[in-house]
Amino acid sequence: MTMQVSFEKIDVTPALPVRLSGFGKVRWAQTAHDPLYARLLLFSGEQETLWVQIDWCAADAMLYQQIAELTGIHTPNLILSTTHTHSGPCGTVRCDQGILKGLDPVFGDYNACYVTETARRIADGVQRLRTRKQPFEWRILRGTVSGLGTDRHDPKLPSDQDAFLLELITQDQKRCLWTRMACHPTVLNGENLMLSADFPGALETCFEDAELVAFVNGSCGDMSTRFTRRESSFAEMERLARMAADQLKTLLNQPEPLSPGESLTLSVHQNTFRVKAKVLDPVEVAEEKVRTLSAQVEQARREGADAQALRLLESLKEGAENNLLSCRNASGLREIPLSVSCIRLPSVNLITVPVELFSKLSNPVKTRWNAEFIGYTNGYSLYMADENAFDQQFYEAMSSPFEKGAGEQLIREIGDWLATL
Repeated sequence: MTMQVSFEKIDVTPALPVRLSGFGKVRWAQTAHDPLYARLLLFSGEQETLWVQIDWCAADAMLYQQIAELTGIHTPNLILSTTHTHSGPCGTVRCDQGILKGLDPVFGDYNACYVTETARRIADGVQRLRTRKQPFEWRILRGTVSGLGTDRHDPKLPSDQDAFLLELITQDQKRCLWTRMACHPTVLNGENLMLSADFPGALETCFEDAELVAFVNGSCGDMSTRFTRRESSFAEMERLARMAADQLKTLLNQPEPLSPGESLTLSVHQNTFRVKAKVLDPVEVAEEKVRTLSAQVEQARREGADAQALRLLESLKEGAENNLLSCRNASGLREIPLSVSCIRLPSVNLITVPVELFSKLSNPVKTRWNAEFIGYTNGYSLYMADENAFDQQFYEAMSSPFEKGAGEQLIREIGDWLATL
């Protein structure tokens, strides 16, 4: 059967007021600055492959399973990615079980009604897409986007500046851009009180000639706009989005011809890796770490530390606070299952992981594997940091449920698996 494609976006903005997710503080949004969307891309060939991108901080098995049941599209051909905006709604993951147990101060109480309604809207969208599939042309472009994100602790360190772009144009000239870059979408900080997709949403508004622009996030566990943003504001969010869009438009201006849809080969492979969980601190040790770092933050404020230095210290304290929450609500897990997929396209392997992967872990193997990594996909299991982050007691390592060295081991095991495909 000849491959055909269809795509659309669905408004999934929750009812207001709504608590905002991602930062360890209670924030209620009374208004929305911009709508939140689920973007759907359906490939119809010998079998259906559905990729859903949604403007949430995180999604777990609850949404994934409901979409699968309602659409009949299951693993490995159902792919669910979140952008990781920290100005989206709480309640999209369960914090009463598993490795997220006790993290409701960050992600809120589970909102079963909203998740179920979102799954229903997505399933209704898939039904529409099944009636609208068309022949298409496509091309894959790869390049770089610089100036959006850097290493979160030292902007001079190397990080993932690579961009991937899948352009699809249907027979009736509708255009879809599915792009992957790596950066925490946290231009809007913990003081923001308006619902927003952050820069991934603003990015789409920069392409007036495209019906859909979907941003899927790369290995950004160690990357953010901390050293590139001039301020935390909607104007700055839009400036950074325009800057990234301009570089993507330069990439799109390359004389790379479009290919007919029947030449697009697509296969999805999935494997579950069991990764060792870390041994948690005694609660009293975790409490002392929070007290020590809290005192350091207060001292830095009294001494007038600059904004970036203060934010680094605050992030260390936040990591200690997340660690304390985990210690108080220990799940007893010794191994954590991670669902990893390999989406094979003609010129690239897209490796999806359900974690906030450090670019320092994935960068060394990308060229050898001809791969781009996509995080926050098919689950959410917090940070996967490298060994140095544990040595430095960085926020990400403190917040991670995995033991030191687990990230390096996971990359080795993914490599062994890819060699068998």
